[in-house]
Amino acid sequence: TIVTLVTVSLGAYFSYFFVSPNITVVNSSRDEVSRMVVTLPSSRLDFGRLKPGGENTIYYSITQADGVYVTSVTTASGENLETSCGSVTNNEIHKRVKITLTQSNDLICEGT
Repeated sequence: TIVTLVTVSLGAYFSYFFVSPNITVVNSSRDEVSRMVVTLPSSRLDFGRLKPGGENTIYYSITQADGVYVTSVTTASGENLETSCGSVTNNEIHKRVKITLTQSNDLICEGT
């Protein structure tokens, strides 16, 4: 029974991450990012500081109001960048979004 309980628990744990949508942010610029935040209609995801070449992934709730992804970036030099992209809808299962800050300080969204 313990083996069954552990197996069921691990299955539920990994199923949660398979079903839950996530956003991965990538800093492909030459500069450090002081802060990167992605705002969804019902959530705010703070990815914090990203070194050049760094990336971070956050899973978010499938329960969302309809809207767009709004990405705000503050570079180490103090430059503020913002873009809106893609669409967010309620109950999007296994959605994967990647937002990249390029070397030319453009924000590129994929999977939105």
